[in-house]
Amino acid sequence: MEFMESCIKILSGLLTPTIGLIVAHIAWQQHKTNQNRLKIELFDRRFKVYEGISEFLKCVGLTGYIEREGLANFYQTAMAVNFLFKDEVVTFINKMVHDFADQEKGASPQRKEDNIKLASTYFKAIKEQFQSSINLNDL
Repeated sequence: MEFMESCIKILSGLLTPTIGLIVAHIAWQQHKTNQNRLKIELFDRRFKVYEGISEFLKCVGLTGYIEREGLANFYQTAMAVNFLFKDEVVTFINKMVHDFADQEKGASPQRKEDNIKLASTYFKAIKEQFQSSINLNDL
């Protein structure tokens, strides 16, 4: 009987720390899950910016024209860059915005060719600029 009482006392004493360890483990798992969810949400937002800018560059690269609606969407997309990306990407996108803002809307063959060249140049560089920002392993 004395042995049973000793076992019950020992098990009772271990119950509280065991529950504490289980609760700590669950809290840690929730913390990791929230971190991963944050990374995925950040990736989604950054990738939408990448897609928006890429779509604008494709349209200009294919037609040679900078349409007002496309330019407005490009500006709206570019505004999010300041909040989602590092300074190097922000500087790159701001330069792109400035360069396209300098281009006049016109139908001259030279202007069309210049727009295509500018879009092509940026399209080649954009993947490199966004690579580290939209890589899930680097977030």
